[in-house]
Amino acid sequence: MADDEDTGDTGGKTVPYEKFAASRRERAEALQRAADAEAAVSAAAAEVAALRTSVGGYEAQIEAARQEAARYQADLDRFRAGVAVGITDPEVIEAAVWAHGKLPEEGRPDFAAALAAWKEAPDTAPVVVRPFFGTTATTRTSDPAKPKGPTSGAQTYTPDRIAALIASGEYAQHRDAIAAQMAAERGGR
Repeated sequence: MADDEDTGDTGGKTVPYEKFAASRRERAEALQRAADAEAAVSAAAAEVAALRTSVGGYEAQIEAARQEAARYQADLDRFRAGVAVGITDPEVIEAAVWAHGKLPEEGRPDFAAALAAWKEAPDTAPVVVRPFFGTTATTRTSDPAKPKGPTSGAQTYTPDRIAALIASGEYAQHRDAIAAQMAAERGGR
């Protein structure tokens, strides 16, 4: 196409070549800027997606840490409840937690309230934790392997033996024999 040819777009006027070439360069530069902007947007979108993924990973870690902290807090609260009723052994507290979990859900008191109630009325405590509230673990009236009460023959009741009888809940069955031994010891002096 010649420079002086009419193309019909210019209203009959001719466009100088320099102006035409400049508009073509501007167009090419604009297209390049658009392509660069598109590439930058794509890169930014990829970076945002990567950040969301890493943030999502951090959010999962944060949630896991929150759950772990809640478990530790619950353990601490249970331990404090145990200490409040005089139980400091973690294994006993674990047994009490287990026994508390076996109670029917409907009407189940919270752990601290259950421990307090068991301390006030040890016979109402689950069998597994009764000894830790001052009662015997079972309510059997006899055990064929272990005779109840003083046996025939002389028994010596030492302070350690008496403490063991108190701890096992058998003191009442031996009380008269212990009193008789003490009276005999006092009379023999």
